[in-house]
Order: sequence, then C-alpha cells, then structure tokens
Amino acid sequence: MYILLFLVVAFSFGKMSERINATIVGHSYVARLERGFEEGRFVARGPRGLRYNFIGVGGGRVHPPGCYKSMFRSVEEIRRRRPEIVFLHCGENDIGTPGIDYYDIVESMVNLITRIATECQPEFLVVSQLTKFPAHGIRGALAKQITKRLEQWAGNRGNHVGNTRVKIWNHDIKINRTTGARFFCPDDVHLNAKGMRNYYKSVMAAVGRYSRIVLEERRTRS
Repeated sequence: MYILLFLVVAFSFGKMSERINATIVGHSYVARLERGFEEGRFVARGPRGLRYNFIGVGGGRVHPPGCYKSMFRSVEEIRRRRPEIVFLHCGENDIGTPGIDYYDIVESMVNLITRIATECQPEFLVVSQLTKFPAHGIRGALAKQITKRLEQWAGNRGNHVGNTRVKIWNHDIKINRTTGARFFCPDDVHLNAKGMRNYYKSVMAAVGRYSRIVLEERRTRS
C-alpha cells in the first residue's frame, strides 16, 4: 500500500515538474496571435509540458505608464498567472506620437521590464525587438535604436533583474529589413497572413528555447 502511494506521488510530482507556463503579452500582434490559436491556424510548439496563455492589448502603449491602454495595467494579471516564461512585445505604438521621444519610450520600457521581473518573478522575461512599421516612415529607425538600447541596459545588469533572466529576442523573419513591407497589411502597421505566420514561428522558437532551459535546470536539481 505504501509503495503504491509512493509511486503515485512520485508520478504526480514528475508530471508537475514537466509543466511550464508561458504568458505572451503585448499589443495587437499578441491579440492576433491569440486569435490564430483560437481559430486553429496556429498550434503550440515546444516541450510537451509547455502551456501558453495570452494578454493582448490592442493599441497597447508604454508611455506614460498610466495612459489609456497602458501595458503597465497588464502586470497584475501576469502576476496572477504565475508564468515561468514571459514574452513581452510592445513599444512601437509610442513611436511618432507627439510629445513622446526616444528617451521616454526607453525609460518606460525599462520600467515595465523591471516591474514584471520584480513583481511577477518569472524565470525568464523575453523582450521582443521593436518592429519597424512602414507607417513609422523616417521614424522607423527608432525601433532599432530602442531595441539596441534595451540590449545594452540588460547587458549592463548581467541580463538579470533580481532572479529573473532578461533576454532580448531579435526576430529572424525579415520584417525589419528594407523589403519588410511585403509582410504588412495595407495599414502598414499590422502583419499580413505571411508576416503573422513568421511572427508566430519566431515567438514559439523563443518561448520553446527558454522553456527547455528551465525544464533542464529542474531535472538537474532533482
């Protein structure tokens, strides 16, 4: 009897140790990604125990922190979900807004990253590079500059905020190149079907990579 009980407990613990939750949070790209999952156009990729959930905020912005559709409003919801992996994508909707400059966006992004890390304490916080919308026009260069500054900021802290490891994820899907306009809808902001499929694959690759690291670390400790 005791042996059977031990085996059941050990089996249950083993199953739990293989589970890992990932929260994908961001502006309309994330909302559309979630819709793709709900409609069956996209399927989960990664380790068997990986579970995805989404917080998509159409028009989500980072500056000022208390603004309408502020991404800062998502922090409490992320905390409640207690994910091991957070993938964050935002910042582009602030580019080109009157009265908001490069430094405002960088500062707000840093503050948002810091709040998620300290209040939600995921194992990994993966921050997406900012996308260069064709609609940004000449201001599109700011997307790359902000991403580079965030990489420098994270690197200066050893890619850690507290116990959370912070990684900047650069999508290798060509949307930021000079020919990237072909991946966008006519509004020059949202990704078309091909662009969204490439984006989906990249997000799955990012979350899958860091999920495997967390699972391997668990196995090493056990």
